[in-house]
Amino acid sequence: MSVQLTIELTQTIETLEGVPVYRVAIAAVASDGIEMDVFVFDVETQYYSRVATIYDMHSYPVQEQAAIDAGLSYYRHRMFEASFASAAEATYFTNVVQSRLQTLVADTENISVAFVTGTQTLTFSSVGD
Repeated sequence: MSVQLTIELTQTIETLEGVPVYRVAIAAVASDGIEMDVFVFDVETQYYSRVATIYDMHSYPVQEQAAIDAGLSYYRHRMFEASFASAAEATYFTNVVQSRLQTLVADTENISVAFVTGTQTLTFSSVGD
């Protein structure tokens, strides 16, 4: 199964009190084989926390109120904005987000392909003497 996620990345520079502010806005705009709500937010602070992991995708709801009602600390959303003091920070952040999105897409595809019906015998051993 092919998994795809398309994002829209908007980068702008604003000047506040004579100081440049580098803004990044990222939104999931299309997907196939994965939900678009791939950004995790903290319920208490309302701030963006991270790109979701496979665990997050299955553990956290897409609505803040659903997370609050379930006593969860996080929820997922499909867009966020962040501000930075320098172009270097904004660029680094954007690159990390893109890398983590690629990892999430690859992990989602691997998990959907990895499921094998039937019985398997797996043995795990420590490395040692």
